[in-house]
Amino acid sequence: MSQNTEILAFLKTGHPLTAINALTYFSCFRLAARIQDLRDKGYRIEAQMVSNNGRHYAEYTMAVADRIPPHAGESFELYPARGGRSLG
Repeated sequence: MSQNTEILAFLKTGHPLTAINALTYFSCFRLAARIQDLRDKGYRIEAQMVSNNGRHYAEYTMAVADRIPPHAGESFELYPARGGRSLG
């Protein structure tokens, strides 16, 4: 599965994604480039600049209208075989 496909599936769950999360979950070093690829395909992805302890970074989310509604009691499991962690 491509990084674009994995990132898109993740964003559709409604979870925010940062560069450090993308590196951890998808081994993606260039999140901004992958986000631009998805935007070029028409996906509405929003970016918000976050400041935390003097550090500034972008946090990406999928536009609410494009998210997949979760099924009752379901959580998004991030590729545990690849060392990811569950977001529940």
